[in-house]
Order: sequence, then structure tokens, then C-alpha cells
Amino acid sequence: MSAQSLLGRLPERPIDTVARSVPRSVRMVGFWSAVSLPIVNLGLLVWGLDSTPKTVAFLLLLVWNALALVVGKRYEP
Repeated sequence: MSAQSLLGRLPERPIDTVARSVPRSVRMVGFWSAVSLPIVNLGLLVWGLDSTPKTVAFLLLLVWNALALVVGKRYEP
């Protein structure tokens, strides 16, 4: 007997459920955003986070990048 048959079907993680329920075009935007946003974040880091607006922008872009990773997880280019 395999471990899979002994355990039965494992429950899905909530992230997988969300990623599968999103339309393909939204997954595509999420995927490519997750690919390109680190470049913008790197630029902010190079120029410095010496002011509050830059720091807030950096943190918001990090959150956006995390959401884009979740949404674009199941996209296949």
C-alpha cells in the first residue's frame, strides 16, 4: 500500500484554493507582476529609503508582490 492510499486525499491549502479559483488572465497579471515587482523594489533600495513615502511605497510593493505570488502561482506561460 502506498502512503497516499493510507492517508487518503490530503486537504488542500487555502492558497491553492484561491489560486485555482482565479481566472487565467488574472493569474497571468499576478505572475508577471510577481516577476517584475522585485526590480522596482531593488530600485527603491538602491536609491535609499530615507523618507517616509519611499518606505511606505517599498512596503506596499512588498505586500503587492506577495499577493501577486499567490494569485499567479498556478499560471503556466
